[in-house]
Amino acid sequence: MTLDEAIKHEVEQETQYEYQGRECVATHNMEGAMNCRKHAEEHRQLAEWLKDYKRLLEQEPCEEHQREFIELVVEYPDPDLCIYPEYRGKPYFSIKYQENGNVYVGFGTYKIEMLSQWIKKYFISDIQPEPKTGHWVLNEYQGVLPAGYKIYHCSECEREISSKYHGKRSLLNEYPYCHCGARMVEPQESEG
Repeated sequence: MTLDEAIKHEVEQETQYEYQGRECVATHNMEGAMNCRKHAEEHRQLAEWLKDYKRLLEQEPCEEHQREFIELVVEYPDPDLCIYPEYRGKPYFSIKYQENGNVYVGFGTYKIEMLSQWIKKYFISDIQPEPKTGHWVLNEYQGVLPAGYKIYHCSECEREISSKYHGKRSLLNEYPYCHCGARMVEPQESEG
């Protein structure tokens, strides 16, 4: 799968989860809707990072000592061979890359959020300065959500996310970055 195909795949996955989320809302399955929204956000974030990486590659060619992303490899392993029941029938993602003239396939995972973190850490950060920082801001208007869920937005780009609230630390663990590239931190308390 080329970089363009990987971007297209992630956009299609995002659209599919958004559609499934709307179906869940129509059947009053709010937990399913929130789960679909989370998966759609993960695929949207990965697509944005892949688009950013593509733009950076077009601007700056990779130096020989750096890892160069070649393609995203998506496989559907035999369900009978999968030792993790929760991942049976789900895609397994790997990254094909080049480093010091050698080609490797690695960074394999079933978890799309892990793949996003690895692309950000091992491929984009090599050619991009340290990301800006931001924080999640609790929206004043919450709308209708299942019990315990809250809507937040990024202080840098206003992107909205929804999450079950378990405290600031768990929110930062669940969403450490926004799709705009901002690394999320706890907001600084204003000194009075």
